[in-house]
Amino acid sequence: FEGSATVKAVETAVHYYSLPVVAKTKKSAAAASSPGKKAFQDKYTKLKLGRTLGTGTFGRVRIATHGSEVYAVKQLVKKAMVDLHQTESVELERKILNLLDHPFVLKCFATFQTRDVCYFVLEFIQAGELFSRVEGGVDPSEAAFHAACGVDAFEHIHSNHIVYRDLKPENVLLDDRGFARIVDFGFSKKLGSKGKKTYTILGTPEYLSPECVLGKGYGFDVDLWAFGVLTFEMLTGRSPFFANNPDDTMTIFRNIVAARVTFSRRKPVPESAKSFVLSLLKRELTERLGARRGASGSKTHHFLKP
Repeated sequence: FEGSATVKAVETAVHYYSLPVVAKTKKSAAAASSPGKKAFQDKYTKLKLGRTLGTGTFGRVRIATHGSEVYAVKQLVKKAMVDLHQTESVELERKILNLLDHPFVLKCFATFQTRDVCYFVLEFIQAGELFSRVEGGVDPSEAAFHAACGVDAFEHIHSNHIVYRDLKPENVLLDDRGFARIVDFGFSKKLGSKGKKTYTILGTPEYLSPECVLGKGYGFDVDLWAFGVLTFEMLTGRSPFFANNPDDTMTIFRNIVAARVTFSRRKPVPESAKSFVLSLLKRELTERLGARRGASGSKTHHFLKP
């Protein structure tokens, strides 16, 4: 990373990102760009950093090793976090990842920081994004397998009073055995109780629910709606609410509010799969699968049974 944070920017980032500052001097700050060369006391600060796996708005993810162990390390530049007003969001993501513990949710093993950079030591998932699998659609049995993993993950996420709000194929990673991991909790929010609502409109447009689009407020059910969209995309290779112009957000929103879901005859889909999707994509919230019991209620659908 080029450049260093200003004193004010660092102070602001440290204020929100309440982790111990490991590097305070110019010498240790230089080591921040290559933490594997500096022997910190904590195991995860002795990682040897390798190639970059991906880049984001204010950081990057790099592969890292400690002996025979392999991790993914997310590096976030504090100055960029402050400039983009993302410090509180990053701190919330840290808290959420530390709270969750489920086989289908990406594990966070440790977090620490130097003067200029925040680090997340994450589970390394090597088979890539679900996005790479859904083009053209997948076999219904594979879609059911991924859906079962996801619904189980959301039961755990919601039981911790967290609404995810950013489900899409890019945010589901697959391990070497095909099991899913829900990743990237940057848009997540902690809700106080089951009946509490939030009103912020954010996420990928084609995955937003009607009540979110209309500004009526939403709770955990917004994730189950998005799961219906994701399952449809796994089965057919496209979104149920797409617009011919992907940038035509208003047409996408009109399609979502209308909630008309149709399956193409050119790619047959089993009735159990159609039932699962259509039960989740009901315009009326009270009629949706899981409306009463949440994700745990969705798990009983026959589409998810082996």
